[in-house]
Amino acid sequence: MGLRNYFLFLSFIATAVTARDYVPVLLWGEPISRDSDSSVSGLSKLGTDEFYNYLLKKVKENRPNIVLFVEENLSLEDFSWKDVDDQGAFPLLSNMSKSSEDLLFFPSVRNPYKAVRKLEKDGYSWGKYKQEMASSLPDEGIIITVKLTEPDSLEGRPDLLRSHDSEISNIYSNLQRYSPNIIGIYTGNHSSWIDADVKYSRVKRSEPEELVIETFLAPSTEPLVLMDSNKTVLIAVSKPIIFRDGSETYNLSDTTITPTVQKAKGTIALDVNFKFQNKIAEVDFFFKGSGEGDWSLAHIIVDEKKDQILVPSLEIGAPKGYSYHCSRSVMFADKDNQVTLIMNNFQVQPWVKDAKFGPSIDCVPYFSIAIWSGLFVVFILTAVLAWAIVMIMDINTMDRFDDAKGKTITIASAE
Repeated sequence: MGLRNYFLFLSFIATAVTARDYVPVLLWGEPISRDSDSSVSGLSKLGTDEFYNYLLKKVKENRPNIVLFVEENLSLEDFSWKDVDDQGAFPLLSNMSKSSEDLLFFPSVRNPYKAVRKLEKDGYSWGKYKQEMASSLPDEGIIITVKLTEPDSLEGRPDLLRSHDSEISNIYSNLQRYSPNIIGIYTGNHSSWIDADVKYSRVKRSEPEELVIETFLAPSTEPLVLMDSNKTVLIAVSKPIIFRDGSETYNLSDTTITPTVQKAKGTIALDVNFKFQNKIAEVDFFFKGSGEGDWSLAHIIVDEKKDQILVPSLEIGAPKGYSYHCSRSVMFADKDNQVTLIMNNFQVQPWVKDAKFGPSIDCVPYFSIAIWSGLFVVFILTAVLAWAIVMIMDINTMDRFDDAKGKTITIASAE
């Protein structure tokens, strides 16, 4: 039974590894050999040799140039994805393909890169794309590879594919201008539609009001620093800031102008203009000072929501000269929890000195609930152990013994 399970496990691993080698392929360009189209179905799963034989039949007559665009990861979900406006990830590539006389999509091909590489033995030369090579491109017989770059930590999968769509369109149009006899191939090295940079959802509950906090993008290590020209208020927060209005969610990562400050008696208001989707949202942070030498962030106002007041889910404040820091998600919400602003790795200080943060007061106290619980349990166990030791030490040995030959021991009631 154990040997059988072992072989089943190996079969599962082999199947999973093999499945990653099957990726979609989009092929477009001048119709070179029509007889090859009838031998291969666009809905079939092709092996490396089958796809190589198809390519060989397609290019055997005129030997067109081939430009190969390679993603590290590509899947069918990338081609079927659409946003709320019913726009896909490849608008330019779709328009370019519609104008071509020959377009074919293979949903599952094993190692297409290796299949294209095999054309070297049929007389094709191999080279990497450079912008200056377009004007000196030969008329036939060359394969040009374009490796599409991986995203940075702030770029989502749809934005990445759209940037690659623009890059593919520009490169192909540039090459086609000097070499009309050219075929384009778009594929990937591996099939992996679950990508590390795809947005995800994380749920937390803030203790005072049990509000649900949704984070749609992993926070970046690069902070967004906000400071007015007079260096009165300093805010640092990880990008992006999440602004949610009902079911709509926006990422606020860039500002349009330097933040400004408005002062009144014992209060400071920091005005920040954020950009999102060709719009500008003005966010005002209101700070109050107390006679005891403390400050607090009372609320914020978002002008985009007609002066909607958003209050923090946690009490934000510190003594003057100190900053407030929280590595957890800090949420500002209206009374109905419909409009929210979420910040990660949030640090703030009004009335700053020397344009830098002072010592920080963290939102998680030094003695957290877990530490207090542990100390309480230790105290109870210590008390029980001390009581047990005292009881053991209070045990005394007998000072009188009964002798069978002697007088019977009589214990008076007074004893």
